[in-house]
Parts: sequence; C-alpha cells; structure tokens
Amino acid sequence: MADLKVLGWLGRSRTALGIHKSPQVRGWKQALLTLLALGLVAPGAALAEPPTPPPTDAELMHQALHRCRSVSRARREGIDRKLLQKLLDLERAHGVPEAYRGLTLAKACIESGFSASSRGDCKGGHCRAVGMVQLWPWTERFGVNRRDPVASVRFLLKRTAIGMRDGRLEKICGQRAHGDLDAFRVAWLRINRGPLHGGRQRCEGMPKDLARLQLWHRMVAYDRAAGHPTDAAAAAQSALTPAAASLATTPSPAAEAPKSIAQPGGAAEASPPKGP
Repeated sequence: MADLKVLGWLGRSRTALGIHKSPQVRGWKQALLTLLALGLVAPGAALAEPPTPPPTDAELMHQALHRCRSVSRARREGIDRKLLQKLLDLERAHGVPEAYRGLTLAKACIESGFSASSRGDCKGGHCRAVGMVQLWPWTERFGVNRRDPVASVRFLLKRTAIGMRDGRLEKICGQRAHGDLDAFRVAWLRINRGPLHGGRQRCEGMPKDLARLQLWHRMVAYDRAAGHPTDAAAAAQSALTPAAASLATTPSPAAEAPKSIAQPGGAAEASPPKGP
C-alpha cells in the first residue's frame, strides 16, 4: 500500500505548497499518477492482477460513477445503473479476463462520460465518433447502432474475440501477444485504435481505458482497507433496521478473511489518491 500513500501525499502536497493553480504542476502530477497507476511498468506491459478477491460489480460501478473525471456530481445521479450492470454482464458473457473486468465502464467514462448522445472527432460540423464508446462510421457496415450503448459494447467485445481467435494474433505480434492477458490487451487496442500504426502492425501500447481501469482497481483496494462502502453496500446498510445492521456488521468466524489475503494495516490512514 506504499504507492497509495505516495498518491495521497501528492494530493496533499500540491495544496500545502501553494502551487495548486500551476498547470505545469498539474501536468507533472497527472504524469506521475499515471505511472503509479500502471505499476511503473513499460507502456506495452500487461496490467497487474486485480485486488484479491477481485472487484465486485458494485465496486466497479462505484469507481465508474465517483472517479470519472468527466462526470459532474449533478449528472452522476442521472446515469442509469442498470445500463452499467448490463455492460459488466456483457464482459462476463464474452469472457473478458478478470484483470480487465470493468474496462467497458472505463472506456465509456473516458470517451463520453457515459453519454449515449456524445459526439466527437468533429471537423467542419461533421463528427465521426458517435455514442457512449465513440464508434466510427465504419462500424455501421456491421449493422451496429452507434447510439445504442449495449449494441456498441457487444460489437467491440465480439471483434476483440475474433481478433484473438485461433492464435492469429500471436502469429502477427509474436511474444507481445503471448498469453491471455497480453493477447486481450493487444486485440482490444487494435480494434479501438486500428490494426496498423505507421504502416506496421499495432502490437504494443496501453489503451487509456485499461490504464484508467488499473487505477480503479487500486482504489478498490484502498477503499477496502479504509472501510469505505460502495454505493450498493451503503444503500443496503441504510435499509436495515438498527438491530439488523448491528448483526450485519458483526463479523462471523466464517466471514473472516483467509490468512493468505493481506489484512489492511496503516493504509487506512493514508489520504486517498485522486483519480485521473
């Protein structure tokens, strides 16, 4: 949890030093936050494993709603939670690796702030990217309604699976697409940014949505250590009677964490890192 303490220190030190209005410092902090979120790995490396146990759907939706920079507090209440759950269900149905669970929420956050009517890549009054995940016109050749978030995400996941089929990706990219995690990352990168880069096969790179997801996973670990409830947990707790709530919060021997899982220590006292 040392990196979480560093992230918390970064958030406090900027204000303490009176440099919070400097754009240069904001850029420097953002770069360092990104490096820490990636675990100080090379740009082409796979993401680290998620927390143990892996983030639940409720925890992933909590991160998507509360740590998406492009979503204001007022607009957050209007986001359809059932839609976010559908996107997570699609990931599960299409076999997204556990380490990448929640990447469609991260993509929707970055691309549109969860707005199905969003338009981007505009030039001369014409916008090429449309919808929650900002699909381009070429996707309509496959019968995709770009303004339908579920159909758009289903299309991306299907095309990613096709790219990984029969080991074809490993034949193109070699060891850079070896193993389930690297293969999925490269296939997702190619379907979202194109199969070619500078006339060569695109086999390296870390998509922004996966980098954002890595930070969310770290924040899940921080929230667990600090005892911060997710939206779903808080709502369920508030619905209980005082007596039932007392029973619900009393740990039982069977519910205790196994010894193999690290127990939260001093990290709960650290200030939480701010998401990108």
